[in-house]
Amino acid sequence: MKNRTCHDSLAPFARTAVKVATSLALIGALAGCAATNGGETVDSLMRERARLAETRHQARAAGAGAEAPAAADADALPVLSGKLSLADAVTLALANNRSLKTTYLLRVEADGLVTEAYAGALPQVGASASAESSLPREDDSDQYALGVEVSQALWRSGAVAAGVRYARLYAASTDFTIREKVQKTVAETAAKYLDVLLEQHLVQVFEEAAAVSDRVLQTAKSRRAQGVVSDYEVLRAEVEVANTRAELINERNALRRATVALFQTLGVSQASEVAFSGDLAYASEAHDLEAASAKAFALRPDLARGLAALRMAEENIAIVASAYGPAADLFAAGDYANRVDDEWQDEWTLGARATWKLFDGFERRGRMQVARSKRDQASETLRDLEDRAHVEVVDAVLQLKYADELYQSQIKNIDLAKEALRIIEAGSSRGRNTQVEVLDARAALTKATGMYYKAVHAHGMARLGLLSATGAIEPGEALGRLVGAVANEAPAIQAPAEDGDAAK
Repeated sequence: MKNRTCHDSLAPFARTAVKVATSLALIGALAGCAATNGGETVDSLMRERARLAETRHQARAAGAGAEAPAAADADALPVLSGKLSLADAVTLALANNRSLKTTYLLRVEADGLVTEAYAGALPQVGASASAESSLPREDDSDQYALGVEVSQALWRSGAVAAGVRYARLYAASTDFTIREKVQKTVAETAAKYLDVLLEQHLVQVFEEAAAVSDRVLQTAKSRRAQGVVSDYEVLRAEVEVANTRAELINERNALRRATVALFQTLGVSQASEVAFSGDLAYASEAHDLEAASAKAFALRPDLARGLAALRMAEENIAIVASAYGPAADLFAAGDYANRVDDEWQDEWTLGARATWKLFDGFERRGRMQVARSKRDQASETLRDLEDRAHVEVVDAVLQLKYADELYQSQIKNIDLAKEALRIIEAGSSRGRNTQVEVLDARAALTKATGMYYKAVHAHGMARLGLLSATGAIEPGEALGRLVGAVANEAPAIQAPAEDGDAAK
C-alpha cells in the first residue's frame, strides 16, 4: 500500500516532466531548423533584390520620354546642367558622395561610445519581476515578486576615467578618419576632373588631325589626277585618314569613360550634361623635401589617427589594470512579494558593497598581456605610417620634378615638330619632298601636341599628389590653381596649304 501511494504521488510529476522535456525538444528542433535554413534566406534576399531591380527599371522606363529623367525613388541622383568648375565638382562630391556619407556616420558611432563610457560613473537603476510555481502544484503554491535596485559606483580603480579617455580618443580618431576620407574624396574628384580636361583636349587634337587628314587625302587625289604624285601616296593618305579616325574614336570613348567616372564620384546622375569650365594649367613649383616631409608629419590625418590608436591602447592597459584593484558601490533595493504565508510584503535594503577579486585563474594576466601587445602593435604601426608618409612625400617631389622636365621637353618638341612641318611643306610645294613626308611630319605634330597636353596633365597630377602626400589638400586656393581660366597656348594642327598658297 505504501509503494502504491508513492507511485501515485509521483505520477503527476512524471507527466509534467515529460511535457517539459517534450516542449524543450520541440523548441530545440525548431531552432535547429531555423539555424540550418540559410538557403531559403539567400533565396528570399535574391527575390527581394529582383523585385527592387524591376521596380527601379519600371520607374526609369516611365520617365524615359520626359524632358528630365524621372526619379526612381526618393534618393534619385541629381541631374546637372550648365557649367561645372573644379570647385563646384569638389563641393558636389563632398555633399553627394555615398562613400563619404557612410564615413560621416562613424561620428555618430563615436558619440555613442562616449555616452556609453560615461555610464560607468552614473547611477544604475534596475527592476525585476518573477513568478514561481512548485511542481506538483499545491494550493497557494504560486509566488510572485517585484523588485527595484538603484546603485551608484564609488570606486572602480580608475576604470571609469580611463574608459572616458578611451572613448574621447576614439571620437578624435573618427574625426581624423573623416578628415582623411574628405581629403581622398577631394583628391579623387580633382584627379578625375583633370582626366576629363585632358581627354577633351585629346579629342580636339584628333578632330583637327582628322580634318587635316581628309584635306591631305583630297589634295593627294587632285595631284594624282594631274599626274604629279603616285598611287602609293594616295594610299598612304587613306591609311592616315583611317588611323586618325580610329584614334579619334578611342579618345571620344576615353572622354566618355572619364566623364562617367567623374559623375560617379560626384554622386550625380549619368544623364547630366555639363560644360567643364577652366583648362589644364601649368604652374612651376619648387618644394624642399625636408619642409614637405615636416608638413606631412604635422598635417596628415592618418598619422594623427595612428597616434590616437597608440593612446587608446595605453588607456586600454589602464582599464585592464583596474581589474586588479577593488570596486565599491552604494545601493538601495526594494522587494515586494508574497513569499511568506501568501501575504504581500515589502522589504527595503540600503547599504554599500566592496569587492576585490584576489585570484581569477590568471585571466587578468592574460588580458594585460594582450593589452600590452596591442600597445606595442599600435606603436609599430605608427612608425610604419610615418615611414610611408615620408616615402610618399619623396615620391611626390620626384614626380613633380619629372613632370616639370617632361613639360619643358614637350614645349621644345612642339616647336621642333612645327618647324619640321613648315620645312617639309615648303619643300613639297617645290617638288623636293613627297606627300608621304608631309603626312609623316603632320603625324609627328599631332603626336607632339597630344604629348604636350599629357605633360600638362601629368604636372597637374604631380602637384595634386604632393598636396595629398603632405595632407594639405582641401578645397581652396591651392586646389584651384590646378586648373586655369584660360587655355594653355599650344599650336593647333594647321590645315594643309593649297598648291597656290604654298607657292606664294
